[in-house]
Amino acid sequence: MKLLESGEYESALQQFGKVESYGDTNSYIIKCHYNIGSKLMNDKKWEEAVDHLFISKKYEDSYNKIHECFLQIVTINMGYLLHLIYCGIKQYGA
Repeated sequence: MKLLESGEYESALQQFGKVESYGDTNSYIIKCHYNIGSKLMNDKKWEEAVDHLFISKKYEDSYNKIHECFLQIVTINMGYLLHLIYCGIKQYGA
């Protein structure tokens, strides 16, 4: 519990995983995944964030955060695709 309260979510997740069948541990595991996913979003690690947020999909605003991650992933990939198209047009004069 102290690990979770101090923001050490990865370590807390490992500890809760060892006693998964004890009491309300599953809700703490979900909370850890949510907090890890939120941190990964702040670090702009969208794909990794989705993995954790999907596990916590019923916790707080996980669905909204998953949606935001997907929007960011699509935006980044669309920008990359447009850049490739532009470079191709520029290179081949099309």
